[in-house]
Amino acid sequence: MVEVARDFAATTARLAALTAIDEEWIAHLAELDYLKEGIGMRAYAQKDPKIEYKLEAGDMYNQMNAVFVKRTFMKILLGERK
Repeated sequence: MVEVARDFAATTARLAALTAIDEEWIAHLAELDYLKEGIGMRAYAQKDPKIEYKLEAGDMYNQMNAVFVKRTFMKILLGERK
């Protein structure tokens, strides 16, 4: 019985993590597309668009990771499987 509970908990955690990764990655890619559309305007401010893109994309990635960790734990704590 304990073995079944452990397997269920591991499966639930794995599904929660994969779901959160998938959802956050899709949102992150959409945000990167939006960033790419407007990054050229930075040249008017005498800033290198490539450097600005790298900096902002890195910040966005870090934010995505933070949200991913929160969502994964919330899904596990609330017992959501999808």
